[in-house]
Amino acid sequence: MNKNDLHQKILEKMSSQGIDISNIDKEKCGVIKNHYHVLNKRGDLLLRFNINKLNKTKAKLNPKTKSNFLLGCGIVLAIPGMLFIFTILIPILIPTISSFNSVNEKAKVSAVKNGLVNGIKECLVRAAENKTTRFGDVTSFLDKYAKFKLESLDPNSCYKAKAVPTNDQNTWFEIDYDQETGKVSRICGDSSKSGCEKGNTW
Repeated sequence: MNKNDLHQKILEKMSSQGIDISNIDKEKCGVIKNHYHVLNKRGDLLLRFNINKLNKTKAKLNPKTKSNFLLGCGIVLAIPGMLFIFTILIPILIPTISSFNSVNEKAKVSAVKNGLVNGIKECLVRAAENKTTRFGDVTSFLDKYAKFKLESLDPNSCYKAKAVPTNDQNTWFEIDYDQETGKVSRICGDSSKSGCEKGNTW
């Protein structure tokens, strides 16, 4: 096989393996010790083919060329993925994350309001059992709540308590049980914030 036919066959083999052949310098390529050496225009060795095994095995890529080829493929394949993330996923996820945060805040407000109500129930049970009814006697008032702190309105009474927010995102909630009438007053500070209804009640 003459050099032109050999060179053409090797180019075809390289092309079938997805290797860029545009930078190959035919004049610099040649046979050395039963191997056909493929060089670029700068004279860098790109590939080495064993002429005896040309029809049996794939070309051995220079590791540098292989890594550059794979890097190029990786970048080309990553571009559509990045476009998909920025144009489709992010606009979908931002409202979802925002909605999740909103639900999460509502859950924290709901938990602290339940803590206030459970505290009053616990206080009434203690009174029915002739136990002390100080604020510190009620475990629901001593529990920790996310983004709120429960405070006593009267240390000697567990019939009233206040949930004070630890940030500006929420408002305070207060509960007061009237022992004489049996009525429960539930007020809050800002009706524009989560959990506080119109008229500053909850």
